[in-house]
Amino acid sequence: MDKFPTVEINGEIYRFINGQWVDSTFLAPPLEIRKRIVRKYFNFDRLSEYPTNELREQLLYCKNEDLPHEAIAIADELQSRYEMGVRGKADVSSLRWLLPVRTSLCRMINNPRRAIKIYHDAVSRFGDGITSGALYVSIAAANCDVEDYKTALEFCKKARAYDERSEELKIVYMRIKKLLDK
Repeated sequence: MDKFPTVEINGEIYRFINGQWVDSTFLAPPLEIRKRIVRKYFNFDRLSEYPTNELREQLLYCKNEDLPHEAIAIADELQSRYEMGVRGKADVSSLRWLLPVRTSLCRMINNPRRAIKIYHDAVSRFGDGITSGALYVSIAAANCDVEDYKTALEFCKKARAYDERSEELKIVYMRIKKLLDK
């Protein structure tokens, strides 16, 4: 039995190996084929049936492969699982990893307001312990997207407390400066 997930499309078998879908020659197929693979492999109406570790791996794959709608569906399922946690106690560590990914996905589909709402909902449910530098950077960028530069700067300051050398943070700061200098 094959230990790697497989999908067949047009007679070609694709395998998920080392974080990517590859064909029989171990090359990544074109983007349109990769989209078909993901849609065929996952029954997005039944994500609850997949193991958490597999969903997490596929979430990163979909995000990196510019499949944001598919990634958001997976992220929503993961957030639900992480909020339920073990014996009803939220898995805060996993949520701290997931929230920046989920909010950046919302921005990828031009929905920064949803990213901001996700942040506020999470903080209201779990407190500031759910936050991270990466989440603050993502929310700073989302606030830039909605042209709320004052709030964006506040989130940048919070992010800087975690990691002042963050390249993503520097990009958001430069974006704010450029927009305010106009």
